[in-house]
Amino acid sequence: AGADAQLISAVDIDLLGWGGDDPFHGHLLGANGDKLKRVTQKALITIIPGYYALDQKRRRRVLLGRGATDLIAVALAGALGTDCLFCKDGGAVYAFDPRWAEPGQRPKQISHLSYDQAYDFSSSGHGFLMPQSLLLAKQQGVALYFVPSPAAPDAWQIGAAISGQAAPDGIFVGVQTEAYLNAVSCVCVTVTEWGQERLNGQLASLARSAQPYAVRATSGQTKIYLSPAAVAPFMDALAKEFGLLVP
Repeated sequence: AGADAQLISAVDIDLLGWGGDDPFHGHLLGANGDKLKRVTQKALITIIPGYYALDQKRRRRVLLGRGATDLIAVALAGALGTDCLFCKDGGAVYAFDPRWAEPGQRPKQISHLSYDQAYDFSSSGHGFLMPQSLLLAKQQGVALYFVPSPAAPDAWQIGAAISGQAAPDGIFVGVQTEAYLNAVSCVCVTVTEWGQERLNGQLASLARSAQPYAVRATSGQTKIYLSPAAVAPFMDALAKEFGLLVP
């Protein structure tokens, strides 16, 4: 015997979107909260497909882009007036991609971020949530929590939280790498506003030692363009300098 579950579609809850000029990257408008509350009372578990909504005339589907399941989850939580719980493989948000850690090391876990900090981090390429979902969470005041998946509900432990409150210690937030052309990699460093002064001196020194092709700095982020072979040593030095590794 399985759990009492039901599968519903976008039409059942008026989950609407707008396609705009790009049919594959539409904009989510929201769901009908009253319909959603009524339909979710019919079963213990309600399953709603992600990735798409209906246009305002309810005649065609609007694709919402990669990661839209995150976006829809936040929209439904907002419509229900509740928090949003994400079951992710890592169950947390980390200072940098664990794949860059050396054997026997692991990246520091970030227990709390504000909406703005999380948006900056996700937009840098970290990819733990669709950036638009963080903008929507801020707009609707939906608190986001992360737990490991799969796990029994009674074994869930909150690995990270995102809300309107900034990280209490204003710590350095995180690092993400991304491919750029064929022979260049980019290390994107995201920090809290508090950490900007600390970043300027220490990061500049580390970047110079890595002999980067270019350094681009914006508010809250610095991108360092390196040869692929220089990324791992630079990440290791960066992690040690800013305390991003735990034994």
